[in-house]
Amino acid sequence: MSENQIPFLFDIPSVSQLTDKIKNVLEQNFIDILVEGETSNVNQSRNGHYYFTLKDSNASLPCVIWRSTAQRLDLNLTDGQQIVVGGDIQVYAPHGRYQMIVSLVQQA
Repeated sequence: MSENQIPFLFDIPSVSQLTDKIKNVLEQNFIDILVEGETSNVNQSRNGHYYFTLKDSNASLPCVIWRSTAQRLDLNLTDGQQIVVGGDIQVYAPHGRYQMIVSLVQQA
């Protein structure tokens, strides 16, 4: 630290602490929400989970449908579908990003 620099006199959170705060705010306030958009980058993993992006002309939202939910919904997701999804926002801390955990899918 140079002689001219004044040390910070307040608590500075670590990346993990800040991410935890963001996670708490998002996950407590975005429960059972609905959103409409177009599917893109649809990928069904070997274990049966669906990963895709829901987008419109100005934004995109990463989404996940767990295998058990996909089986219950009897899904056939493909790119370019206009759908409404319902679910919860979840923060995936290791990547510092949020995604929607989808529990409901309907054609728009």
